[in-house]
Amino acid sequence: TNEQVERARLWMWFYRSAGDVSSVLVPHWRQGLSSPLHHQLNIAMNSVEADADPLFTSVASWWSTPGPALLRGTLDDVSASARTTSERPAYALLTSLDQPVTALRSGESITTGADPRLALLRGFHRSWAMVARAWKPEASVGVRLAPGGAGRVLTVVLQIDNVSEQWWRTEHPGEAPDRERVLQISVGGSARARVVLSPASLQDDTCVEVPLRRSDVGPSGLVVLDLSADSSNQRPDPVIGVRIERIDVVDEPGWTRGLRRRCISTT
Repeated sequence: TNEQVERARLWMWFYRSAGDVSSVLVPHWRQGLSSPLHHQLNIAMNSVEADADPLFTSVASWWSTPGPALLRGTLDDVSASARTTSERPAYALLTSLDQPVTALRSGESITTGADPRLALLRGFHRSWAMVARAWKPEASVGVRLAPGGAGRVLTVVLQIDNVSEQWWRTEHPGEAPDRERVLQISVGGSARARVVLSPASLQDDTCVEVPLRRSDVGPSGLVVLDLSADSSNQRPDPVIGVRIERIDVVDEPGWTRGLRRRCISTT
């Protein structure tokens, strides 16, 4: 419902933007753990002027206003910002990911993780330079499609690169890194494609076609693809580090518009 959509947007605003107070005293957890984190805090506490840190002004605002949480701004500021379902307001507290989710139409593509039509990522990290990179043994990606017939095809371009191999080797030190990654793509619990990615062909694209059934598309147009290890795989956690370069939706299998390559057919 519209009310559920607005509540979800409010939650995402808190998660992505509102509660993120940029501070050298409270660095983002991904900047380091243990010794690296302590090293950063030591520099901040001994070499940075304390009154210049945004943490202090944010806490001062928190204590001086009746707001319910420690935020980068105030809720009054947010409520004064006009929200519509057709365009993103020009307000500093919102991020590019706060755009209303639109639908992916036939012939269109998703090439970056900042695309609002990328409606779901689980086990993936978004990226502005690509769609996403997997960081868990199982991962899912969801896109919201425009209304259409049952004959459409979703194409996914996968790739492994040097960074992906480094991610995998960090998770599995001592394992032989030259084994192929054998992946399975499923929709709605039904296996649709088997994909083989070879470490010997780093940065080579592999395009997979997934013909969509009418039951694959949810009431809101959401289609979810699940990426997991194929049962024949001999390499542990083959999904970790795999990146999605591009997602397309087309009316029929074969040559995918703009890719200039033929995809692996899963029909």
